[in-house]
Amino acid sequence: MLDEKPAQALLDAAERHGARVIVVGTWGESPMRGALLGSTPHKLLHMSTVPVLCVPTEEGPEQPQP
Repeated sequence: MLDEKPAQALLDAAERHGARVIVVGTWGESPMRGALLGSTPHKLLHMSTVPVLCVPTEEGPEQPQP
């Protein structure tokens, strides 16, 4: 358990472990909603000094339905 906000905890862990990339999932939020409300992936994209890969879930709203 960490007493940090999720984005900061991930950034700290990436630094401790010498990460070359941070991979996070996105679920349940559109990109606009994340930008307005400050989702963890959105914060990582703006705060990280290493590349961040955001992967949408198969059933997230970002995926078009066939």
